[in-house]
Amino acid sequence: MFGLALVAFTIVTGLVTLLAAWMTYADFKSGRNISTARTLPATIKRSIRYRVYEKALSRACKMLEASGFRPEFVVAIQYSALGPAAEIARYFRIPVLHVEVTLEDVNGRPVCQSVSANFGMATIRSKRVVIVDNRVYSGRTLSDTVSLIRTSTDQIKTCIVYQPGLDRPNYYQPDIVLFKSKKPIASLLR
Repeated sequence: MFGLALVAFTIVTGLVTLLAAWMTYADFKSGRNISTARTLPATIKRSIRYRVYEKALSRACKMLEASGFRPEFVVAIQYSALGPAAEIARYFRIPVLHVEVTLEDVNGRPVCQSVSANFGMATIRSKRVVIVDNRVYSGRTLSDTVSLIRTSTDQIKTCIVYQPGLDRPNYYQPDIVLFKSKKPIASLLR
């Protein structure tokens, strides 16, 4: 009786191990698992899980530290970047500031018209600042934000959560991109 239970246990354990290995391989092949990726950005083909998103943000923070850049402020572009900006700020234990973007509709797509700070520019004078945006299409909003922040400090790094692979002019190349894809993904997180 004991021998039969031991055989059953061994078979179940083997099946679970095979299932886990298959799931890890499937995640790796689909581009969703960045834990084995050595660099950012991680190429993705579809929406990702929040755990993968958290790992990428953590890796971005470690990349900033490794480069010798320890930010004193995080500036979020518009409200959609407040989530990732807050995670970076929590990692470094620093405050989050944010800029407003005025958009205009050009051929059915929102295009940056202007950027304005919701804080006094003297706050960041000569400080190290990380600018965070949730996604970049042409880089125009990022470029305008960097120009605005550069009036107070030259110590700037930029971090973008997602960059879809689109054939568009690139006004500004970010320092860190967490995720990229060849085709646009409607919703990054699932």
